[in-house]
Amino acid sequence: MPLPTHPRESYTVGIICALDVEKAAVEATLDEEHGGVGKMAGDDNSYNFGRIGQHDVVVACLPAGMMGKASAAMVAKDMMRSFPIKAGFMVGIGGGVWSDKADVRLGDVVVSQPDGMHGGVVQWDFGKMEERGFRRTGTLNKPPRPLLNAVQSLKATHRRKGSAVHQYLTDMMKNNPYMKDEYTSPGREHDELFEASCNHPSGATCAQCDRSRLNQERPRRIDDKPQIHYGNIASGDEVMKDVATRDRIAREEGILCFEMEAAGLMDSFPCVVIRPICDYADSHKNKQWQPYAAATAACYCKELSGVVDRQGIVELELASHHIEFSLKDIPVTDYFVPRPLEMAQLEAFLNCPQEKSRRRVYLVHGLGGMGKTQLCVEYVRTHHDNFTAVLWLDGSSRDALRQSLASAAQRLPVDQGMVPPQPHLQAHDIDESIDKLWRWLSKKENTGWPLIFDNVDRDWQTGKGDAQAYNPTEFFPSADHGAVSITSRLTRLQGPQSSLHLRQADQELGKSNLETRARKGLPDADRLVQRLGGLPLALVQAGAYLQQTGMTVDEYLGWYASTWENLMKNQNLFPLHEYGERGVLTTWRMSYEQVCAVKPEAARLLDQWAFLHPGDIWYDIAEACCTASAQSSIPYDETSTAPDKLSFWDSLHILAQYSLISATGSSNNFAIHPVVHDWSLHNITDQATKGQLSATAIWAIADCVPQSGSTGLYLQALRGYEEDEEDEEDEETWELKHILTLDTVNNLANLYADQGKMKEAEGMYLRALTGYVEALGPKHTSTLRTVNNLGLLYAHQGKMKEAEEMYLRALTGYEEALGPKHTSTLNTVHNLGLLYAHQGKMKDAEDMFLRALRGKEEAWVPKHTSTLETVNNLAVLYYAQGKMQEAEEMYLRALRGFEEARGPKHTSTLSTVNNLAALYYAQGKMHEAEQMYLRALTGMEEALGPKHTSTLDTVYNLGIFYSDQGRMQEAEEMCARALQGYRNVEGDHEADIEYLQGQLETLQAARQTSSQHLQSESRNPRAEISSDVVAQNDRTARMRDFVLRVLMQP
Repeated sequence: MPLPTHPRESYTVGIICALDVEKAAVEATLDEEHGGVGKMAGDDNSYNFGRIGQHDVVVACLPAGMMGKASAAMVAKDMMRSFPIKAGFMVGIGGGVWSDKADVRLGDVVVSQPDGMHGGVVQWDFGKMEERGFRRTGTLNKPPRPLLNAVQSLKATHRRKGSAVHQYLTDMMKNNPYMKDEYTSPGREHDELFEASCNHPSGATCAQCDRSRLNQERPRRIDDKPQIHYGNIASGDEVMKDVATRDRIAREEGILCFEMEAAGLMDSFPCVVIRPICDYADSHKNKQWQPYAAATAACYCKELSGVVDRQGIVELELASHHIEFSLKDIPVTDYFVPRPLEMAQLEAFLNCPQEKSRRRVYLVHGLGGMGKTQLCVEYVRTHHDNFTAVLWLDGSSRDALRQSLASAAQRLPVDQGMVPPQPHLQAHDIDESIDKLWRWLSKKENTGWPLIFDNVDRDWQTGKGDAQAYNPTEFFPSADHGAVSITSRLTRLQGPQSSLHLRQADQELGKSNLETRARKGLPDADRLVQRLGGLPLALVQAGAYLQQTGMTVDEYLGWYASTWENLMKNQNLFPLHEYGERGVLTTWRMSYEQVCAVKPEAARLLDQWAFLHPGDIWYDIAEACCTASAQSSIPYDETSTAPDKLSFWDSLHILAQYSLISATGSSNNFAIHPVVHDWSLHNITDQATKGQLSATAIWAIADCVPQSGSTGLYLQALRGYEEDEEDEEDEETWELKHILTLDTVNNLANLYADQGKMKEAEGMYLRALTGYVEALGPKHTSTLRTVNNLGLLYAHQGKMKEAEEMYLRALTGYEEALGPKHTSTLNTVHNLGLLYAHQGKMKDAEDMFLRALRGKEEAWVPKHTSTLETVNNLAVLYYAQGKMQEAEEMYLRALRGFEEARGPKHTSTLSTVNNLAALYYAQGKMHEAEQMYLRALTGMEEALGPKHTSTLDTVYNLGIFYSDQGRMQEAEEMCARALQGYRNVEGDHEADIEYLQGQLETLQAARQTSSQHLQSESRNPRAEISSDVVAQNDRTARMRDFVLRVLMQP
């Protein structure tokens, strides 16, 4: 006889099981089985249909082998798409937590019920790691009111009459005799709860477990009937088998049992969770009790369904708030290159199931063309199954957003009272549609949606009359749930912990972007990625152009340098679908115009910046530019007066607010992206203005850098060569001039470094390095010289990792270009030795110094000063390693050499004298040590002055020496002198000052009380590593101040 069939609309109650053993038990409790009903396309669930009491129910099970909340959420989502589900049950086994307060036994049933701050289900593994430990955050929805009313009613019935679960179990076995052997209770004698400290040894059963370790605290039960417990159920992605973790979470959150699916259901599938206990969530977990436990849960579900008011279910809103995901109006691309770190941040914020009780707003901001939109597109394409509805909105203008919202409203289900789709909407229709959409999104149970506001780039806060600008919060639903993501160039929208500043792609990611769009590997891709600054828009446009035209990277770079604007216009002939009409030539125009409206001075600053390096700009140079402009015969405009500092910083921050520049390192350092820098130059169309800005830039640089020594020559060369490049048409001559300009930039960087302007020096070095690589290639000696100089700069700044990378790059290049014994190669080897010594890599340092020494002895002579510097440094290294004899030999060799080559009073000689004194001190040769210290001190005072740090270091050493000798008066004088000196000089001397203060107090106390002979705490004197030869010949002088001071341990 065929099974009766019911219409799809009658199935308003859904039951979801995790395992087949659970689904079989549920099917066995049906009062009536029904035939199959059609489901929606794309629904992969397998269903059974029937009736329990008054309710037509649809039953589904998770796919085989696919446990957990994500799988449960997918099953529920498809069920709600195919049927008008209004309420449901999650029926399946769990691991119980026995305690004095809750006598939970195997075969008992735990039912989710709001308790404390939770709605009945707690996601135990979701939260934040804080200073005091892990803190669970957020709450999941509680079951709908008709189900909670039914639970309360059934609890009252049980108090009077007891539970019908036992009778339903009997009926199940009678009506389904095939189930009896598997689903009958194993018996209370097999309900074993072991002590917390008793771990399961191995095997599928507990046959080998120590029965003497069974819990003896549980009272005996008078019968075998399953009992029902109500409260919080813990849900997580992992099977709970650790007793300590189980008990801690149960104690903290009031947990009765653990399972793995409910957390994926509560916010989208309104249900009661029914979990029978088949184990105790410990290492003794096995499957012996699973069938019987599944049967008890199914029988409780039947009993509860019998008291659920059918009218209450009918009056509930539809549980489904699902809208099919659609790519319509979403700017998709088939060329997306993954950005895993940025995607992880976006996922961490938006994939937050426990935060759905509050509205979450997340901003993805950054320079136009950084890939903000494409990152969000990829997110919704990857994760739309996690949400009931994904609404992508065009936020480029007020009108575009309103139309986009109205279109979204037309996609809502007609049975929600929404208007059917209409091809053209009038203004009042748009208002009505938006209002209905907000009401739908604001429904209390409709929490699983994100809104994506894309391209919110118009600034509504300027008050400059842009009718299409708007505050995005005007268009947020009023309800305190759901998620909102905004892509924008407006940094002011960002929240303290809810924003992602999307920056340029790194070299690897940029190369992938470029080659993916070019549809082929590009031998010189790295050069182009570097020139385009890792900007995704510029890279994908260039890649598409290379693919369409067959142009090589070299040819592209040539055209980029010579005819930038024409190249950009040609690229626009091959538009990118995902970027619409925007390209490098046009994408920043709107931001620039908004800056002009807000503060014209900020726009002028950006114009001037086009003729300066794209790195950091500082107030003095901006002031100098304005002064030069005001004094010139072709004034930029009548308001070009020097700004005060407050106005200057305000201009910088306005440019940053529109993402035309970005902060680097700290909030008061800014840089402009190289492609925006190129665009800014070509954005100035008036040639007279261009000439004026170029001239003021050169004048300002000359004014800001002191005109002493060779500085003026470098600046004159820089000005002359850059002007020659503007006028020179012969390609061969232009390349020569270009390289000479790069040499000037490199030398100017040297001067900045000499003056302590490390940030400016780094910018100049990087500018020179980029130019050398483009003009001469990465292995040319000029390129390698700048690489080495960058290594020196980074070492001086304490950026040891970056310094090592630069040194190794320079070394590899020099060895290949000049050979392993060339002096440039040996200088870089020497630099690596210094770096390794400061990193504590003594063996590596020794290998480098020995290699440098052997090479220098062969290339020069044993007594060459460069050779002697390496001898001195090798001696310091031996001293640090406790190789005293080798250290003494090297010191004496260095001393004799320096005395002969430079004289007895040269600082190199005196540094070696000081180092030799420290060695004698460590060897206990006190007389020799004192003589050397006094010689070093006298010489340092004469050569460098009494307040120089090298002089103070020797004073410091003498103070320690006299203290150890018990010569308190002299020790006190030296320590006081060193202390006062360190306080008045620049540098990191905090540890020295603290030590000397303590030493002085001890010496003074000892002198005042005439106490016993004072023994100074063990503190070794200083040895100085010489670094006179760390640079190329043209870099020697500027690094003399870079003295590496090493405190050796005894």
